[in-house]
Amino acid sequence: MTDRQSGACNHTYKAVMAKNKLFADIYASTAQTVFNQASAFVLFFLLSRHLDKGSFGSINWILAVLLTASTILGLGYDQLAVKKTARGIDIDKLFSAYFFHVLLAGALLLLTIALSGFLFSTQSNLKIFTILALSQFLSFLTIPCKQIANGLQRFGILGWMSITANFVKLTGVVVLTVCNLLTVESVAILFGAAAAAELAVCLILYRFALQLKLRPGYNFPNHRGLIKESLPQLGITVCNVLVLRADWILVGILTTAAAVADYSFAYRCFEFSVFPVAILGPVLLPRIVRLFARQEDNTNGEPALVFLVRIELMVAIFIGVVLNTGWQETVDLLTANKYGSSTQLLFLVLSFCGPLLYLNNIFWSINFAHNRMRTILRCIVLTFLVNIGADLLLIPVFSSLGAAVGFLMGAIVQTAFYARHTAVRAGALLKPLLTLLPIGVVSFLLPLYLFDNNNARLIAAPVLYVTLLLVTGQWQTKTWIQFKKTGMV
Repeated sequence: MTDRQSGACNHTYKAVMAKNKLFADIYASTAQTVFNQASAFVLFFLLSRHLDKGSFGSINWILAVLLTASTILGLGYDQLAVKKTARGIDIDKLFSAYFFHVLLAGALLLLTIALSGFLFSTQSNLKIFTILALSQFLSFLTIPCKQIANGLQRFGILGWMSITANFVKLTGVVVLTVCNLLTVESVAILFGAAAAAELAVCLILYRFALQLKLRPGYNFPNHRGLIKESLPQLGITVCNVLVLRADWILVGILTTAAAVADYSFAYRCFEFSVFPVAILGPVLLPRIVRLFARQEDNTNGEPALVFLVRIELMVAIFIGVVLNTGWQETVDLLTANKYGSSTQLLFLVLSFCGPLLYLNNIFWSINFAHNRMRTILRCIVLTFLVNIGADLLLIPVFSSLGAAVGFLMGAIVQTAFYARHTAVRAGALLKPLLTLLPIGVVSFLLPLYLFDNNNARLIAAPVLYVTLLLVTGQWQTKTWIQFKKTGMV
C-alpha cells in the first residue's frame, strides 16, 4: 500500500469515526442513564411499597428541600462548567475554583441545618434530616468531576461516575428489604454511604481515567471569577429549581405527608417517563453550542433541530400514551394497592408536560449557546411566578392535583415565552407538537372507549399511535437524510 493510499484510508477511517461519534456518545449516555433510571425506578417502587405513605412522603419532602438548597448554593455553575470545558478553558483552574466552591457551599448547608434544629418537631426528624443533608453534601462534591467529564464528551467515564450511587442504594435497599430492616432511618444511612462511594469513584476516575489533576486548593481570584460568572444566571438557577421542587415543598407545608407521597410518586413516575431528555441533554448541549458558535445564520441548523424535536416528541407522547393506558392496574400491582387510583389523574395531568419539556430543553440550549442569559432568566422567572401563584391558589383547594395543574400551567407559559423570544423560527419547532399531540390523545382515548379489558387497551393504544404516525406522514425516511446534511452527525 502506498503512502497516498494509506493516508486516504486513515482519512476515511477518521471521517467514519467522526460521523458516528454522535451515536457512540448517545450510546454511552444512554447506557448510564438507562441504568440510573432503571435502578432508581426499582428503588423508588421498593420504598413506596414497603414504607407507609407518611414516611415515604416525609423522606421525599426532605430530599426536595435539600436538592433545592444545594442547587441554589451551586449558583448554577454546572452548565457553565460544561460550556467552559467544551471551549477549552483551563480545566485545572476550573476544577480548583469549582470544587472549593461546592465544598464551601455544602459546609454552609450543613451548618445551617445544625443551627436550625429547633425547627424540627422531634430529634428523630432532625437526625434523618442531618444524615440526608450529609448525603447531599457528599453528592454535591461530585458535580465538578461529572461536569468536566461531560464538557470533554467523555461519556463513558461520566457513566461510571453517575451509576455508583444508584448501584449502592439499590443493592442496599434490596438487602434491607430481604432482612426486614427497611425503615426511614436505615434508608437515610444507606443514602449517606452511597454518596460517599460515589465521591470516591468520581475522584479516582477524574485523576486516573481523565488523567486530570486534583487541585482543590483555594485561590481567591479564581473563586471570585467563578462567582462573578455565575451571578448573571443565579436568578435562573433559583427560579428553575423552585419550579421543579417548590410544588413538593408547598404540598408538604399546606397539606399532609400522605399528599406529598401521592404527588411525589406521580411526579417521579413522570420524571422516569421523560428520561430520554436526560440521555440527549448532555450529548446535545456541547454540539448545539458549537453549531451556533461557528455560524451566524441560525437557519442553517434549523433542519437538525426540527428533526430532533419531531423524534423527541414522538417518543415522549408514545410513552405517555402507554403509561396512562395501564396506569391504575399496573401501579396498584407494584405498590400493593397504595398509589394506583390516588395518582391516576395526577399522572395524566403531568403527562401533558412531557412534550413541552422536550421543546423547552431545545429552546434553552439554543439561548444558552447564544449566551442569552437574560432571555432565559426572564422565561424562568415568569414560569416560576405562574407556577407558584397557581400552587398557592390551587393546592389549598385541590391538594396535590392543584400542584400538578400549576406545573402544567408553568410549562405552557414557558414554551410560549421561548417560542416568542428564541432566535429561531419557532413555528417550525412547534408544528410537530400541534400535529403529534392530537394523535396521542386519540390513541389514548379511543382504546378506553372501545375496550373494557386493560390488556386489550395496552395493545391497541401503541398500535393505533404508530399507525396514525405512518398514515399522517409524521415519520418519513427522507427526513433522516436532511438531518445528516446539517453536520450534527
